Amino acid sequence: MARILVTGSINRDRTLRLDGPLPACRVTARDMGFSLGGAASNTALALACAGHEVVIASACGAGPAGDAMLAQLAAGGVDVSRVARPDAPPAEPLILIEPGGERTIIHHMPGQGAMVDFADFADEGWDGIYAAMPAPGLSALCARLLQRSAILGQWYPATHAPPADVLVTSAAASPGAPQRLTDLAAPLPGWLVTTLGADGAQAVAPDGATITLPAWPARPVDTTGAGDVYAAGLLHGMVAGWPLPAAMTLAAQLAAHHVETPGPTPSPSLSEIFAAFNPEESLP
Repeated sequence: MARILVTGSINRDRTLRLDGPLPACRVTARDMGFSLGGAASNTALALACAGHEVVIASACGAGPAGDAMLAQLAAGGVDVSRVARPDAPPAEPLILIEPGGERTIIHHMPGQGAMVDFADFADEGWDGIYAAMPAPGLSALCARLLQRSAILGQWYPATHAPPADVLVTSAAASPGAPQRLTDLAAPLPGWLVTTLGADGAQAVAPDGATITLPAWPARPVDTTGAGDVYAAGLLHGMVAGWPLPAAMTLAAQLAAHHVETPGPTPSPSLSEIFAAFNPEESLP
């Protein structure tokens, strides 16, 4: 399979399952404890389920908690040998899960992108790169490798998008001012994919071409990490050279499976979806 570099956060998520929906003046909750999370962790584990050689470029705090998180990633088939280990506690976002499965994430993160020297990864052969943190060094790496690697960039609200073949963003992340291709400076990606939750996803090209696909049926329990698993499906299709609609269809299936499982950490059972998916049968 492919050799893939995954960036983003490695988090120790603390989850509270709320007894009522937000917003609310007062709501009770059950503390579900800590679990491995973050864009790098979730996407890397999902890609490892497909059999890829996955290397993480990120940072993870020191101490027993950080050691346990990296051990869990390694047990899932992810190479964590290049992860920076700052002398600081792991990032611990607070995840609030509503009864219907929707989640709110409260970040208080130490800026993991600033702790990684992305130049160290420039001269290696990467089939694919997931650029999922707003860091100048990562943007420079993507610009250098854009013609040699399939690059999927995560576009966060109010940040500069990395050079990429495809950008992915979420409508839920910026409902008041959705990200648009016209907001980007050159070079434009081939496609901007926007996930729309239960309404599926839409991809738009610079020439105005549009792909709209429905969501895969699911009964959500916890939507935390669904976007990361969706990104893994997209990048899997990109490195395989699939048409974008096929990659989006796989991504939707993976995300639907993920939201039916509590917690942010992808299940090893994703490997069954990767193995069973036929890109030719998914196309109209």
